[in-house]
Amino acid sequence: MRLMICLLFSTFLSLPSLASEEKYSQSDLLDRPLMERYILNELKALRTEQQDLERRMIVEITDRELEVADKSLNYANVTVTYFFYIIAGVASLIAFVGWQSLRDFKHNTCVFR
Repeated sequence: MRLMICLLFSTFLSLPSLASEEKYSQSDLLDRPLMERYILNELKALRTEQQDLERRMIVEITDRELEVADKSLNYANVTVTYFFYIIAGVASLIAFVGWQSLRDFKHNTCVFR
């Protein structure tokens, strides 16, 4: 936006007026380096702003990617842990029920008490 304003400003300043063509041409020679320097400074400022924006966007994107990777690793860790607890619980239950069944089987089938 500033670049467009600078270009319009420089265009309007460089248009010679019909009434004072000689006076304007002399002042134009004096003002021309100042306008060029102003435009170059504005272009440099826009370029640095664009580079800063690009750097910030890259940092933000990488932070989000790291956050997603961290969440997915945490989810995988929790899932494996819960499955381990479930499997251990079921195995303990089966072992306990099986042990009771063996005790009952021995108790009921043993001839000598």
